[in-house]
Amino acid sequence: MTRGIRTALAVLAAWCVLAALAGCTTEARKTGPSYTPPPPPPRAPVVMIIGDSFTVGWGPVRRWETYAAQAARRLGWQLVTAGAGGTGYVNPGRAGRDFHASFRQELSWRPAPDLLIVSGGHNDRRVPASEVEAAADKLFTEVKTYWPEVRIVVIGPIWVSDAPRWAYDVRDAIAAAARRAGAEFLDPLAEPNLVGDESDGVLSDGVHPTLRGHARLAGWLVRSLGAEPDDEADMRGRPRHGHSPDPEHAEPDSSPTDHPETEHSKDSADREPSKSTTPHPAGGDRPGEGSAHPAGARVGPPPTSSVTG
Repeated sequence: MTRGIRTALAVLAAWCVLAALAGCTTEARKTGPSYTPPPPPPRAPVVMIIGDSFTVGWGPVRRWETYAAQAARRLGWQLVTAGAGGTGYVNPGRAGRDFHASFRQELSWRPAPDLLIVSGGHNDRRVPASEVEAAADKLFTEVKTYWPEVRIVVIGPIWVSDAPRWAYDVRDAIAAAARRAGAEFLDPLAEPNLVGDESDGVLSDGVHPTLRGHARLAGWLVRSLGAEPDDEADMRGRPRHGHSPDPEHAEPDSSPTDHPETEHSKDSADREPSKSTTPHPAGGDRPGEGSAHPAGARVGPPPTSSVTG
């Protein structure tokens, strides 16, 4: 081997040793006492919701387009949706399970979420309000057994037009159970024309909201929770797969439904005529109950002014 080749190899070997030493020094600086690792990315709040067809979707409005999903996108939630169309606190519907069964089968085995929302009561007709109240008590008690520290927000029956008188009795029963459980209660019946008029807010069945109607429900829920997105233009607000970031101006999906008929669709013809179309406060003259109890920013701890049992 010539002297030139030996020299070149010696230089290359020396260079490799220096490079290795430099890498070790850099790694030592990273793990040494003066190194501060970057903070982990923020964790998206986990929110679970139990509901009926308003929550899980019906007709052209799919599960990922309902008011719950739209609110989740606006607030950056990791949403888990449970329940089925036609169900309620007492009514098992065609799915064969009421809200309590849906909680047990779909949610109870999971780690506790940051927030649990229970939304319904529309299908709990033809049963005494006291039975609905007892079923709500049972559900909320069991939730606290599995998740003692979980925050619960309860949404009363949703109606797209004048609600029958029994719906107010059911609303009051659910509100009373929520109060005893220390949950916050939100009252859609106290908000007239919540989803808009029949021209663009209500589907042809006269019972369910359109995509625009769900967008308005989502806005109401966000406002009722006292939570707003940190930045309307951030990643969570950008359109995905052709969806507008502003669902209020999105066109409803006219594709055929892939959801089975629920009791909602049959109910549109036999709804009781309302003798009084003026909503009255949830819980009547019971103190401490109102139409909506602010819940603080996003899904943080509720304010001290929220209703507790």
